[in-house]
Amino acid sequence: MTLQKGISVIIPVYNAEKYLRTCVASLILQTFKDLELIFVIDKNSSDNSENVLKELLAKTQNAKIIYGIDGCGAGYNRNIAIKEATREFIGFVDADDCINKDYYEKLYNNAIKHNADISMGTTVILNEERQIVEVLEYPYTTLERIGNIYPFLKCFTCWDKIYKTELVQNDKSIRFAEGVIHEDNVFALNIFYKANKLVTTPDAHYYWLRRANSVTMTTDEHWLNDANIVFNQVLDNLSEFELSKEDKFKIVIKNIGAYAIDVFNNKELYNYYRNKLPFIIGKDYTYELIYKMENHIPFN
Repeated sequence: MTLQKGISVIIPVYNAEKYLRTCVASLILQTFKDLELIFVIDKNSSDNSENVLKELLAKTQNAKIIYGIDGCGAGYNRNIAIKEATREFIGFVDADDCINKDYYEKLYNNAIKHNADISMGTTVILNEERQIVEVLEYPYTTLERIGNIYPFLKCFTCWDKIYKTELVQNDKSIRFAEGVIHEDNVFALNIFYKANKLVTTPDAHYYWLRRANSVTMTTDEHWLNDANIVFNQVLDNLSEFELSKEDKFKIVIKNIGAYAIDVFNNKELYNYYRNKLPFIIGKDYTYELIYKMENHIPFN
């Protein structure tokens, strides 16, 4: 398939009726017009999201709706939409978030200017009252090595960037974990390892609505199980990467600090990883990690 100029934007939709109007408006009003909007409705969605979305898109020519499978989650829905993308870059937006009106214009122009595989913007975190909680910015302009990029990501989210579609579609390891939360992390690890260059675009703003009741903010047995599944996938991928032990160690530390600390607080899982990690990051770095754990030293 010959890819067209522009960006395919993938938007998973699950019980997002309350937020869709703001999200869709921010996409339709983009100053960058070479957009293809791919909405993926989760069949488990139980509110009126589908009807609201159809109403909002009634007069929009560059949008389409596809459907996921019950209970497979955002990871699966993004993966099936990746196959549908026809533009030279892929971007992601969550249905309860929004972007500034020139967001994709800035990301795209910067990617083309620097011939970058990834163009990354700035994430503005909002609370439920739409007040700014935090701004996630990055100090560098261009980088070309995962050991210098991935460990310093503020979060592993997929949606504050655009990616060359050819890179994503042609490498099946660059996919989201399916049926679990933290699904972005496997995608992030592989895309950063495979990409040749990343460029940051500080004035392209993505507005992340951090909701107190969202699945990623709720820690329970299900959350712990998913974190363990994703962390194992990260380690299995990492064991195949041609990186130094030090870089692998940094990546493991970043994952623990970001979401897997509760995995290590489980005694059975702690012992499992204590035996597995020396084969991935080496004994010396495993000892350093265990020392951090046992002395409650912060990972970030």
